[in-house]
Amino acid sequence: MIVFIDESGDPGVDVKKCASPYLVFSMVIFEKESDIAEVQAKISKYRQKIAYSSSYEFKFRKSRKKIIIEFLNSVKSCNFRIMSLIVDKRDLKFSKKVSSKEIYKFLLSLLLDRCLTKKENVRIRLDGKAERELQASIRSFIKKSLRAKGKNVKLDFKIISSKNDDIVQLTDIIVGSVARSYMKNRKDFAIYKKIIEKQIELEWTLNKGDLEPILK
Repeated sequence: MIVFIDESGDPGVDVKKCASPYLVFSMVIFEKESDIAEVQAKISKYRQKIAYSSSYEFKFRKSRKKIIIEFLNSVKSCNFRIMSLIVDKRDLKFSKKVSSKEIYKFLLSLLLDRCLTKKENVRIRLDGKAERELQASIRSFIKKSLRAKGKNVKLDFKIISSKNDDIVQLTDIIVGSVARSYMKNRKDFAIYKKIIEKQIELEWTLNKGDLEPILK
């Protein structure tokens, strides 16, 4: 299994001080390398169709509505699954002792726990340019959390830049699409997620019980 993960929003806890009201994690899950190759070929073909450079990086927040719709339509027939976790931070009070990084790691481990079986070899790819120390911290936290739940998972874990990776760019577009669907004040809130709804296996909105370890 190959899992690509990205988030939309930020783990900041003070919405009144410009922290995003929602934090969304999405995983795009592939079972085979050939499925990844198919998506890469579709994205490459779409770039050629719209006469974009082969090095052009697709980003949800930088793309026009037309581009996002066409991009998602170009890959919607491919074999991948989507699992998402959503946190509405507006009515939550997080513990002051918990840092943004700890919130990030906790939510990431919750989503992976829902995805992974007890024994599995999995490659995890996170979007970002984190330092080695943070990479090691995230990897250690995930392994410890999964092991505590009886899941002896063998992880191949890397944080990679989206700049030259089409699947990381796909994950960015997907998590952006899921997050936008919760922004009911936006005219396009219902458009993007509907295109990929057949691939959505899980859309989990956390409640206070799920978040108890990091709440006040």
